[in-house]
Amino acid sequence: MLNDLIGSIKGQLAGQLAQQTGLTADKADDAAELAKDNVISQLGSQAKQGNLGGLLDLFKQGSAPAGNPIINSMIGGYVTDLVSKLGVPQGIAQQVANFAIPFIMNHVLGKTPNGDQMDQGALGNLLGGDLLKGAAGQILGGLGGNKGGGNPLGGLGGLFK
Repeated sequence: MLNDLIGSIKGQLAGQLAQQTGLTADKADDAAELAKDNVISQLGSQAKQGNLGGLLDLFKQGSAPAGNPIINSMIGGYVTDLVSKLGVPQGIAQQVANFAIPFIMNHVLGKTPNGDQMDQGALGNLLGGDLLKGAAGQILGGLGGNKGGGNPLGGLGGLFK
């Protein structure tokens, strides 16, 4: 679902990147594709790291707030990718990222449940159940590794891997 949501605006994003940053049409298209990949990867990484609370807070807001740690992480990773993978100069890469990531996230957040409608189930549907299942497995897997004995969960954490 997330891939489709972002894919639906990729052309619009590429056009605006070319217009606002001076990137060539081909470079803007590559930058838009890289932005899509970066957002999906970063959201998945946040879920796998167990930051479900941070993701829920972001999606409940319904917009991409400036200063949000997840958004800032996306922007930083995207700048690095623009420079290393596409050869975009650092200053332009920062300008592209500061526009592209909020543009994508505002679109995604505007098309998904927010407020009280956004819960772990809705987040799972958006990100893909496998990502959240992996995150739950890592969290519960850590609980199953008690070396002193007496863990009431035993190996239950392995069920979700």
